[in-house]
Amino acid sequence: MDHGIVSNVLFVRVAGGGLAVASAVDGVEFEAKITPIVIISCIMAATGGLMFGYDVGVSGGVTSMPDFLKKFFLVVYKRTIDGNLGSNYCKYDNQGLQLFTSSLYLAGLTAAFFASYTTLRLGRKLTMLIAGVFSSSELFLMQLHRTLPWLQFVIID
Repeated sequence: MDHGIVSNVLFVRVAGGGLAVASAVDGVEFEAKITPIVIISCIMAATGGLMFGYDVGVSGGVTSMPDFLKKFFLVVYKRTIDGNLGSNYCKYDNQGLQLFTSSLYLAGLTAAFFASYTTLRLGRKLTMLIAGVFSSSELFLMQLHRTLPWLQFVIID
């Protein structure tokens, strides 16, 4: 059985790989308080989840657009036109289309791993600043795309 003291708390490593917290050692037990910073942090975390859910909903809406299906999933587009299939489950039953929709979750997971590494190396504030620069540059490119029609063919086609 291993013993170790970290931050005035006694950790006991038990057989089988478990970890048990015994009690505060030499110390002070801190009382948790709900402060405005804690509330704002919770609201920001919930907003991040809301925005991610919104993105997934938008991608689901895009996958049912005829123009998108015609360009990227022609088989699914032909099924949507077919009048014999009564259920939408049959029309949109395509593994490639499902992989496209699920790719947002995979991208979020991958980004979380990179963000944790970046936060560990650079710190929270610099990581947020870099994320803001990427987001702002994305918005700039999207506006540039709208104002310069020829750019559409360069990026998409």
